[in-house]
Amino acid sequence: MHAHLSRFGVLLCLLVALNLSPAARATDYNGDGMCDVWQQLFSAFDLAPGDDEDNDGCSNLVESIAGTDPRDPSDCHHISDLTAASSDLVFTFQAEKGKKYRVVRADSPKAVTWDVVPGSEKISNEDHSDDSITITKDAGDRKFYKLEVLDADSDSDGVSDWAENKTGTDPATAASSSNASGGAASDGAVLESIFSLTAAPLAGSEVSLEKENTTAKIVLQRSVGTMPLTLPYSVTGSEDATKGSASPVDYLLRRSTDNSQISGGSLTIPAGVSSMNVVVDAVLDTAPEVPELVDFHLHRPVTGSAAPPISAAVTLADADPAVDTNRTLFVAYLGREAGVSTTASGIGTALVEGDNDGAVINLSFSNLSSPQNTAYLRVGSDLDILSVGLGQVTGKSWPIRAAQTKVTDQAMLTALHAGELYIAVTTADYPGGEIIGYFNKATGSTNFIYDPLVHDAPALGSPSWPAPVGDEVERDIYRFLEQSTYGATEALYTEVRGYVDAALGSGGTVLDGYEAWIDQQMAEPWPSLQTLVMAADNEEFVLRGSKPINSGNDPNFSGASYSVSYDIFGNPNVSTTANSTYNNNHPFHNNRRREMWTLATQSKAQVRQRMTQALTEILVISELDGTVKSKHYGAASYWDMIAAGAFGSFREMLEGVTYHPMMGIYLSHLRNRSQYVSGGVTISPDENYAREIMQLFSIGLIMRHPDGSLILDGGGLPIPTYDNTDITELARVMTGFCHGARHQTYAVQRFNGISFYNTSPRVGPNIEIQGGSNVSGVSFTNFGEGGGDSWWQAPWIYPMKVLGRVGTTVYHDFSAKTLLHTYNGGTVIPAQTLPSGDTQTVRAQTHAMAAADLELA
Repeated sequence: MHAHLSRFGVLLCLLVALNLSPAARATDYNGDGMCDVWQQLFSAFDLAPGDDEDNDGCSNLVESIAGTDPRDPSDCHHISDLTAASSDLVFTFQAEKGKKYRVVRADSPKAVTWDVVPGSEKISNEDHSDDSITITKDAGDRKFYKLEVLDADSDSDGVSDWAENKTGTDPATAASSSNASGGAASDGAVLESIFSLTAAPLAGSEVSLEKENTTAKIVLQRSVGTMPLTLPYSVTGSEDATKGSASPVDYLLRRSTDNSQISGGSLTIPAGVSSMNVVVDAVLDTAPEVPELVDFHLHRPVTGSAAPPISAAVTLADADPAVDTNRTLFVAYLGREAGVSTTASGIGTALVEGDNDGAVINLSFSNLSSPQNTAYLRVGSDLDILSVGLGQVTGKSWPIRAAQTKVTDQAMLTALHAGELYIAVTTADYPGGEIIGYFNKATGSTNFIYDPLVHDAPALGSPSWPAPVGDEVERDIYRFLEQSTYGATEALYTEVRGYVDAALGSGGTVLDGYEAWIDQQMAEPWPSLQTLVMAADNEEFVLRGSKPINSGNDPNFSGASYSVSYDIFGNPNVSTTANSTYNNNHPFHNNRRREMWTLATQSKAQVRQRMTQALTEILVISELDGTVKSKHYGAASYWDMIAAGAFGSFREMLEGVTYHPMMGIYLSHLRNRSQYVSGGVTISPDENYAREIMQLFSIGLIMRHPDGSLILDGGGLPIPTYDNTDITELARVMTGFCHGARHQTYAVQRFNGISFYNTSPRVGPNIEIQGGSNVSGVSFTNFGEGGGDSWWQAPWIYPMKVLGRVGTTVYHDFSAKTLLHTYNGGTVIPAQTLPSGDTQTVRAQTHAMAAADLELA
């Protein structure tokens, strides 16, 4: 306010005040004394009339009457300028379009009655900009003036002109064609009906489920009016950016009154309808998605970004989380972390709810190298998502939420499906993680339903497997050879083609030709890898000018050698760095690898060799074990054993693997014995091989249907094939193993770096067999028999022996044992009573009794 007193002279004292007189307030539908259109425009439904939200001196009620912003301290109705001329006064003020302004006067500022200055009333056309009113000064020494703001209703429809300007209707027409009824009812009746509208999810229908094809419903209800209403709508998602938000392709909207689709951004509530549902149908798709919010907004006809809509939210979900069959199973098979030395293993499961909002995690493991720290669900490079807890974990709840690098719930679910999440079990020795397993989606069911269309192999010549003709035959033969041999050659192609042509010529099929060739391959003699390796070593000894008997103590190379170089004058320079190359003047393990290539490229029994390779990748031993690497004749004999049984009984194969010393050293059941006490400490049987023969070599970790899918229990979880009790019981069976053979001693001279000396290592050509019975012709009994000399590897080639009792020491556990106890009570290996006495014959009987336990197991 500006008062230019110098213009009035000393006799004129002017007081300018703002007086907001009460208005009709016909649009105060909620009865709080303030215009609901104003509250809608400025999102002011929560403001109290007597408060001053922006502290500008105008109460919220005053701002409601003036049409100003209650949260903008610069937007309070006021006189911005007052100009006095010789006979006129000009009031300048910021006006709101449709509001009525007028000047009133009195002789005293405390007057009860104020008169309207004739000709001062004005309905402003200015929209939040300056307007003015000019009046003629009154005669006399002084007058007091006020500028009033009121509501005007030019068409008497119950809605002020200001409100009609804000809602888009015509202030001069009572029933505007632009109102939400299209002019079917007056602007006031339509606006009151709109402001009576509410929206809320229908109880029990808050979620639309894709799989079940159930709908969500939003109830639109009005308590005033029956005219048709057409209002704009919009749909948004969650305000929380980490949460799921539905996109337009995820749902369809329908009107419950006639099931017509709602689209195009506007919705009509038909005439005579007081309550109507907006039906939300989730669109079925194959993408796994977290719950997604559909926030439906019906907009009242009020402009302004702050205008709050009539809103209600429902959720889209993939499937009903209350239905067990809707859950998705993820399985993690835990093995050692990179760089970790452990035989521990385990299994983790994540059972994800049908709506993908959460999961239940279970974890079991065994044989950790040291006490457990904890277990984590992780992503990326050891980024923790959830602490799973200590020990065997059942029913750990995991809400699927944004964490670490996965910044939304959906990103976390996608990472789970992509195999990016894993469980790591940390221990005292390996705080970063001893065993780890990545979650992958698994399929399973409680009952197996045989479906020939799914489970039967297609017939050759059927639409799903057309028989090759013409040039396709050649391509198929090459494909067949790539899968069944170490690689197709012209010679192999010609050989197989002969069998195929013969089969086709006699009315058979390509498969008949393949079968005949495979039969021939199974009968093909095959070379011994062990023989090839020994021959290669012997050749290398000859080339080196050395002998196996002198390995590591060659008299030609006493100790280490030193390299010598010469300067330009021929003077020798002797290196001070020792070189042991010539001191180790013998082959190492490398010829076993070299001769593997001989088998792959030269063996005529290609199918047998390829099958052997496949089996050794299951019944695996590894050169990472130093003994397997250095005792290369034993490793070669292991290959030969697998090759011999490549087309035979898997039961016989497992027995051969169990008794082979290479497996005995690799999985540590060599010299495994029944429980005993040493130094006051109870030593239990080693459980490594017992666990691996079940987990890796035979029944696996979890039970499966004939098609390989998982067998699930009533809770939707996989059923373990064995537990720790089964491991312990089978470990008791796997006791008493020791080396089954050794070379005889032989008198030789060896060099110690200074002189020759006489010794008798086990390098004789004759083989002694472990057992202890002169009756059976067995040569010796020694549970602790060692591995022998470097190039005399009978202990690593001949099968291990199981000893029962020698003297008073019982090496095999003869007590009763129950294997796989969860299957119909398990299989019981009964206890055996050992015979009395300690003769060679009695010992042999106990060894046979121990072997019988192994055969039963």
